[in-house]
Amino acid sequence: MNDVEKMMSDLKKYIGESFLPNDSDFLGIYGRVMVNRFCLHDEELGMVGSGLYLAASIFDHACIPNCSFSFEGTRVVIRALADMDDFSYNKCRISYLDPLQGTKERREELYKFWFFWCDCKPCHDEERLAMENTIKCENEHCLSPVTVPEGAGSTPPTCTRCGDVVSPESIKKYNEIIAYTKKTMSIMSREDNSKDYETCYDLLEKQGSVLSSMNIWRCRTLDFAFNAAINNGCFSLAFDYGDENKAAMRFYYGPDHPAYGVFLLHLAKAKFYNKEYKEGLGHIREAEPILKVAYGASHPLIAEELSRLTYIAYEDVEFALTRRLEMAQNRDKDDDPRLPSS
Repeated sequence: MNDVEKMMSDLKKYIGESFLPNDSDFLGIYGRVMVNRFCLHDEELGMVGSGLYLAASIFDHACIPNCSFSFEGTRVVIRALADMDDFSYNKCRISYLDPLQGTKERREELYKFWFFWCDCKPCHDEERLAMENTIKCENEHCLSPVTVPEGAGSTPPTCTRCGDVVSPESIKKYNEIIAYTKKTMSIMSREDNSKDYETCYDLLEKQGSVLSSMNIWRCRTLDFAFNAAINNGCFSLAFDYGDENKAAMRFYYGPDHPAYGVFLLHLAKAKFYNKEYKEGLGHIREAEPILKVAYGASHPLIAEELSRLTYIAYEDVEFALTRRLEMAQNRDKDDDPRLPSS
């Protein structure tokens, strides 16, 4: 209601009080806008506002979608991320929110803002649910992720790899860290602290010895820290955060999600800054087909950003010489029947 009152006050200044609908009608309009709006993105996929699209508002939700949306000016474009047999619009799914959060929290957010309980495949994925709430095994020679069931009762979780039992003290510390992380991340999201990597660093320090690298809250914190470091030009920090988080990002988003493609593109940028050109190009090659399918080959992320990064890598003299040497060695292997082919 605070948002509604503020918007009515702003509209009054723009169009005059005589043109405003009554409170009840305005509340209905506002509700329909909030449920059906699209978040408008700039060329680098930063959120810049909201837009209403009558036809596009028919698309339903899936936490891992089979369609993506992007913008060409004020025009919304929906693209399929995979082939669909017997195509119909009823099969098309976009994601109403970022899937990079716990299943419980994700479903509650969908119910709170869109008034339905999601029943899609990721919401019932047992492997995903088990991985979301994982603690590091206390055996220093193992450190595998160990699932901590919510409301675990008196039976402590056991590592499936080494058989060690997680101590009650560690479970207590884990629950305290998760509660603190959720509270802090909620505040940061509301206040849009997109450059606040100091708070992220504090969170990561608290999580480091307890949460596994595949824990959803560790993954989400690392992603927030990674983007904050990129936005501040701290590419050495981004390098470390991105490297640690790559496996978890691929697991939770899936290998074809455009958000994972954008993550790879930014990670490549961090690698290039640190002169890790070979690894960076590997990330670009992985990102390119994902982004082309999701946004089209003419999108600035592909036509400009991705092309520019590739050009930078090939312009580096040391990398170019190393690459030519590798190509020459491969040719020598191909020409010599005694050597295994490359």
